Amino acid sequence: MNKNWRVWVLRDKDGKELARGRKKDVISVWYPRYVYDHIFTDKLYQTSEKLFD
Repeated sequence: MNKNWRVWVLRDKDGKELARGRKKDVISVWYPRYVYDHIFTDKLYQTSEKLFD
């Protein structure tokens, strides 16, 4: 598999890592927290490390 996917990370306001991996998987954790729980302080970002080598 020759994909050029990067690792995405979701952290809460205290820096605790909530999710790591593909963007689709991380968004599935972030979305309910944002929309239903009204948590707006989470940080979602893309790292420079590759998901697959």
